[in-house]
Amino acid sequence: MNNIKNLFYISTVQVVNYLFPIITVPIIARTFGPENVGIINYIAAIVGYFSLFVNYSFNYTGVRWLSRNPADKNILFCGIFIVQLAIFIFCTILFSVVIYLFQDLQRYSLLCWVSYFSCIASLFTQNWFLQSFSNFKVIAIFSFITKLITFILIILFISDKNDLVLYSAILNVTTFLTSLTIFIYTVRKYEVKAIIPSFFFIKSLISDGKYLFLSSIVTNIYTTTGIVILGVLSTKLDVGYYTSAQKLMDVSKSIVLLPISQIIFPILARKFGEGKEQGLETVKKVLPIFIVISIIFLFFINIFDELIVMLLFGKDFLPIISLVRILSIGLFAVFFGVFIGGQVMLNLGMDSAFVRIQIIIAILSLFINCLLVHANGGLVTSIVWSISEVVISLYQVVYLYRRGVIIFSWDTLSYNSILGSIKYVLNKK
Repeated sequence: MNNIKNLFYISTVQVVNYLFPIITVPIIARTFGPENVGIINYIAAIVGYFSLFVNYSFNYTGVRWLSRNPADKNILFCGIFIVQLAIFIFCTILFSVVIYLFQDLQRYSLLCWVSYFSCIASLFTQNWFLQSFSNFKVIAIFSFITKLITFILIILFISDKNDLVLYSAILNVTTFLTSLTIFIYTVRKYEVKAIIPSFFFIKSLISDGKYLFLSSIVTNIYTTTGIVILGVLSTKLDVGYYTSAQKLMDVSKSIVLLPISQIIFPILARKFGEGKEQGLETVKKVLPIFIVISIIFLFFINIFDELIVMLLFGKDFLPIISLVRILSIGLFAVFFGVFIGGQVMLNLGMDSAFVRIQIIIAILSLFINCLLVHANGGLVTSIVWSISEVVISLYQVVYLYRRGVIIFSWDTLSYNSILGSIKYVLNKK
């Protein structure tokens, strides 16, 4: 029953996160047009690098650590915040230098700094702590309020193609204020005491998440970096097309896949904590429902792609249909990467192998993008992203198989397996 409630709350968060944007995207797309959308997303991609560093990998390792050691809540909360604060200070200095050095960013300096509020929000975002205590209700409530306020402000104030800074402020400043509110709530609700962790504890926090952090960096190279390369070597129009197609992929992934994975992640962490066999048995039980959901959505996107693009973005964005079809293949592979790589390989201590293939793919994708994107724009970036995700997922499956970890079987997608998987996810205490 607890898992049903948590599934409801997390599903609410994800639906809210993308329901309001689904309503506002048609307004933004038709108001700004592809090129201005490209400018916004180009700068957001650059700011995203700095947010990535501030987040480190604590959204995952924090949950894993606290789920297994609830008594460490004070020292863990303070330790993670201290590390993030140090990273944030360094990132802010570096961001200032980047804006000063690059003329392309100087032109949009105000937009850059307003967008940087999303990085400040990352410093105070402590959802990992609430997830560890299964307090998904609070996450859902705050998410709903934030999106509702953002939605209302966009409807009231965004009406001209020159409202880029105002639009960015509505998105990022509101997110920052919400993160700060949740931070204060968490400290008071769970009576978190201020503790200065030892140097060795801080070192262990950083060390525990280094492979996952490195993985996020290299993943960023063949995802977000493609947007930056498009902005530098191609046009902001290409950025607008590609990021709009990728936005559709993100909506699909978050609405359908992430709610369940966020519920399952703490369960798997506990099961793997009990032992390898218990963890793998749990993986086999929940795997069928993940596969079925991903297959259904793959077909859905490709059947209704033109209708979806017209409804969300308008006729000016029809060129993204070919990109959507290509990216949908990568989306299907992302499921396996998140599940098999992020939740199986890492829990089995295969961190280095998990990161190795991503580094190789990241370097190759970076090279191909730089070489071909000038002539072919977003088409190249879409193909590179999808192939990268497919290759990584196949490698992970083969790597596990060669080490005797077999999570697939011929009856994985049988009726009984699928039905059993659904019951397990909904009823597991």
